Amino acid sequence: MTRPDVTALTHTITIDPPAPQVSDSTESLVTLTAMMQNKTDQAIQFTSITITLPVGDDETDLTAENQLGAIALTYDTGSTRWTHSWSKGVVTLTPPRAAPRFPARRSITVTLGEIHVNHHTGKATVTVTEHTPTGDHPVPVDIEKIPASTAFGDLTPDLPVVDAGAQAHLTWTARMPAAVTHYAATLSWDTDLEHRSETVTTDHSYTDRPHRDTTYLLTADITDTGCITTHPALSTFVTVARPHLNVTDCTVRGAARVLGIRERQDIHQKFAPGQIAPPVTRTAGTDGLLSIILATSGPGRPSVGVTLTAPDRTCLFITTATARSGPGDSAPCLTVPVPAGATITVTDTGTASDYSLSLDWRPLGTGILTPSQQLDRSERT
Repeated sequence: MTRPDVTALTHTITIDPPAPQVSDSTESLVTLTAMMQNKTDQAIQFTSITITLPVGDDETDLTAENQLGAIALTYDTGSTRWTHSWSKGVVTLTPPRAAPRFPARRSITVTLGEIHVNHHTGKATVTVTEHTPTGDHPVPVDIEKIPASTAFGDLTPDLPVVDAGAQAHLTWTARMPAAVTHYAATLSWDTDLEHRSETVTTDHSYTDRPHRDTTYLLTADITDTGCITTHPALSTFVTVARPHLNVTDCTVRGAARVLGIRERQDIHQKFAPGQIAPPVTRTAGTDGLLSIILATSGPGRPSVGVTLTAPDRTCLFITTATARSGPGDSAPCLTVPVPAGATITVTDTGTASDYSLSLDWRPLGTGILTPSQQLDRSERT
């Protein structure tokens, strides 16, 4: 996220996977998603926006190939359509000549898919640059490339919402091949009183008892046989839903907030191969956390697109969620904080023709999660 005094827009940039492996006999692919938002009430003049990928086969380069598998632009309702081009490692987004502006309270999301990671571990820096009449404003994004066959990721809490003082159990994947000569990992977080850190080099899980909303950061040092050290980092968030109080007799004078009841909505998506299931749309009656769960009894890992839209149709969040593993795994693959009145839309990507989609809703107020006025076709049968 960038500061408004440095850039004209607010940028949210994600890398999937967050710590990509370098390629060996098997090509390693990474996807970069950049969401650019104008959070002001004024349109902003733009010449262009560029995304620069370091091209080459060095440790500071990302990809040795001067090509991309896919470039996709997603717009808010009411946003103007920009054109895009690709040349020598640079994606250029250009506004319409008749209206070279970024509209107020709107966003554009750019997805660069199937980027082939090169063969050298190290740190590559991708740069998103705003080009405006007042000057250029770069936003650097570091990508840590870890050795091939290394697995470091999937930092996930068993429950994204816990009571104050209740256990929060975190798990992650850390598997080092013979090419890794040194590995060390540290888990850190802030409490009300101090900053805490634990060495977890030999662990794959950790249990804490948070008393407030807590962000956990897992960092690693990974050194390969070429003495190149990378520093990948993962983060996750645990929300404390209720204060640690046991109230037997309470008189309230003034405002009070009552929390709703957790609910789960299960939707079975089944359709002919090659067809796309209709979108599933829900609106939140209060603030809450929504977990997306994907499961299938067949081969493959289903994935869906997830878009969160504010009541004024501003795009708040857009990503792709993929089932965590194969058949029988019912763990959430994505948890999204949803503000009251916002709408979340889940769209099929065509990766599986028979799977279960579950929406696990944890309200932080009394509102419920309701379908859109027009029922999804997948739920009419």
